Order: sequence, then structure tokens, then C-alpha cells
Amino acid sequence: MTGTLRSARATVDDRLRMWCTDGEVDHVTVRRYLVEARLLFRANGVYWASLASTPQPGPAERYVTAMGLG
Repeated sequence: MTGTLRSARATVDDRLRMWCTDGEVDHVTVRRYLVEARLLFRANGVYWASLASTPQPGPAERYVTAMGLG
């Protein structure tokens, strides 16, 4: 896939809220996880996801891999 998806925070929240209905985790927690995992990016109230690239591992993932746990 190529391209970029861009959405306002309200749109992202609405979509995640529907996805999280009757789940154990709320939409805000999922949104924060997606940002921390670099699967979703944000700036000035706009969220986007790039479909062209795979996110690079962050410090935590590299640390776990270095410990032989990944």
C-alpha cells in the first residue's frame, strides 16, 4: 500500500470508539498506544498513518531484542 491517511482527532476518536465498543480497552488508550507504537502520528489536532512505510522499532523494542527476548 502507498499513501497517507489523514484525519481530525474527532474522526479518529469516533472510529476507535466504534471499534472498542464492548471491549476491555477504551478508544483513548488505543489511540495513545498507536501513537506510542508509531503506527499513528499527530500534530496540531491532525492524526495520520503512512501506508508506505513500516514503523521502525523504538527504544523499548530494541532493548527487548538486545536482551534476547524479542
